[in-house]
Amino acid sequence: MHDLKMFVCPRCNLSFCDRMDLQAHMSVHAEEKLFRCSICKRSFVQEENYKKHLQHHQKDKRHKCQYCEKTFERNSYRLQHERTHTGERPFACRFCSKTFAQRNSMQRHEIIHLGIKKYKCDICEKAFGRRESLQNHILTHTKDIKKQSVPEVVSPMTGVVAVEKPSAP
Repeated sequence: MHDLKMFVCPRCNLSFCDRMDLQAHMSVHAEEKLFRCSICKRSFVQEENYKKHLQHHQKDKRHKCQYCEKTFERNSYRLQHERTHTGERPFACRFCSKTFAQRNSMQRHEIIHLGIKKYKCDICEKAFGRRESLQNHILTHTKDIKKQSVPEVVSPMTGVVAVEKPSAP
């Protein structure tokens, strides 16, 4: 049986069967990184890793808008973006004549017509179709609480009730 001699990196304890592999690996720990990506500013010691990294930028952004300089990872993202230039609104609500540039916006709108209200206020039990609507509604309760906590002052001379304005911070 042959004994395999292992070469261990003194910085990270990674093991290699070949001394040359260890030496190539050691460049990963080098302080001076000579190759810097101009797109994301990431730095690399080895040119090979730098070139692989650049391919990710090119691969991810190969769909260019025909109206501006923006590029996109997917063609569907490009098409969606281009509607901001053209004003195209290809998605129409099934219940009214309103149109939308994005399918998800149309679907969110249709919830109004369907009467689906899955977001319920814990304070007054009122229900809403959208989370944002519930969040805005909850603010009305906090305003009511603030209004109730403003002290009232009764004038001993006239008996008139006056609301004391809160002092400015």
